[in-house]
Amino acid sequence: MIEKITRVISTDDVLRISELHKKNYPDGHLTKYFSKSFLSVYYSYFLHRGCTLVVDRNLDGEIDGFVLAGKNLADLIREFKKDFKLLIIKESLLNIRQALQSFLLKFKSLLTSSKSIDEAEFLILSIVSDDNTKGVGSRVISALISESAGQDLGLYVKVSNIKAINFYLRHGFSIKNYISGQFYMELSGIV
Repeated sequence: MIEKITRVISTDDVLRISELHKKNYPDGHLTKYFSKSFLSVYYSYFLHRGCTLVVDRNLDGEIDGFVLAGKNLADLIREFKKDFKLLIIKESLLNIRQALQSFLLKFKSLLTSSKSIDEAEFLILSIVSDDNTKGVGSRVISALISESAGQDLGLYVKVSNIKAINFYLRHGFSIKNYISGQFYMELSGIV
């Protein structure tokens, strides 16, 4: 069952989202290695700032997958990093190898000349589904596309994440740009 959640989320739901993130998020993303409690803070932060959360619940009411998207995500991410700088450092020190890899990628992107890109106003922060449940990712992305009808919808995906790239291409997204080891993909709004 698809459900849209805005602003208020139960503790059980945010913990389940954090659990799904840790279990199913692709390797190479620093957030995959964050603790469940910090991921709960992470997702709650964006939800309480107007982002849209679409979840798919199984017959028992448990979340099997979700997508979180919103406007002005670059600004929200900067604010999150500023507001939780000390916790991010702590979580990074607990996962030093992944943190160093992430830092080196960021540093490399500063050294390489990258042109500014025109992003969609509405961006996807993350989409995660339980690997054991078929069709969940398609259901949540389809619900988000319907929810955002008329708006362009964008996202970034690592070039090495072929499974995700193919998933988004199947759902109508196209590759618009390459920046810092990631493709920027976009779905034009349907009016």
